[in-house]
Amino acid sequence: MAKGNRIRGEASVVIEGKTYTIVIDMNAIAGVEDATNSSWALIAGRMANDLGRFSDMRHILHQGLLRNHPDATLTLAGDILSYDDGMEAVSKAIAAAFPQEENSDGESGNAIPAAK
Repeated sequence: MAKGNRIRGEASVVIEGKTYTIVIDMNAIAGVEDATNSSWALIAGRMANDLGRFSDMRHILHQGLLRNHPDATLTLAGDILSYDDGMEAVSKAIAAAFPQEENSDGESGNAIPAAK
């Protein structure tokens, strides 16, 4: 029996009066991997170590927009990222998709960190 979505993070942002809902789920992650020819783990690792690339964030946002905004383009994603609220919303969606979990010994689990 299937349970709820294990990986699905959502966040919304209002840019110039329009609300955009970002969904980071398996489809968005696979889309990012296809678009960048890099694994999600590699991209997340770069971001966690402050080595992230703006092109990675733009692809993450673009893929995250497509579920609710199927006409979204890379240019739109870049425009949204030009706003502080846009970057923050992407980070929130990633964090919601991969919440930090604690092991029984109190240490963080192996969740992929959100963008900084």
